[in-house]
Amino acid sequence: MTYDPGLYRALARMSLASFVRHRMPGYLMGRFHAEVRDALDGFLAGVDEGLSPRLLITAAPRHGKSELASCHFPAYAFGKRPDASMIATSHTMTFAARMNRRVKRINDSGPYGEISPGTCLPGPGARAGGDGGGARNSAEFEIAGRAGVYRCAGVGGGITGLGGDILIIDDPVKDREEADSPVYREKVWDWYTPALTSPR
Repeated sequence: MTYDPGLYRALARMSLASFVRHRMPGYLMGRFHAEVRDALDGFLAGVDEGLSPRLLITAAPRHGKSELASCHFPAYAFGKRPDASMIATSHTMTFAARMNRRVKRINDSGPYGEISPGTCLPGPGARAGGDGGGARNSAEFEIAGRAGVYRCAGVGGGITGLGGDILIIDDPVKDREEADSPVYREKVWDWYTPALTSPR
């Protein structure tokens, strides 16, 4: 079968696996990755149907959860839903901002522009309300000319009342010490309950 770039671009708009393969031809997906990508595709289908799906992905560190769920999935979802509102959180704002940068790099890449040419980000340093097409900084970015927005925060960060169509929580605890601490676990729960589960 000859390589048909148009076919590959079309497939990349239809499934997360094809999206990742189009962007990173050398990316090797094992059985675990296949389960994660299928679960994320099912999650997005639920969002598209107006449902409020929940998805919990747990595995040991360095299994590629963040690469698929926190970096590629938001970029892929914006290609399908450029008016979506996303909130991504992690144990610290530093880590959440790192994910923000990764998603922006994916959106800015040449292969992404081929897959979703109508989903563009404002230029670096753009501000909300300016002529750059929306905000773009370490805490948030907007989809130029659309209603889509991606916001990130660390545990305890101020996101109450912002609302989101898609909420991502990636490693709300930093290490074993925090995981074993009842005080820290209660802190995370007290932040999560009103901030991420309150009605939009």
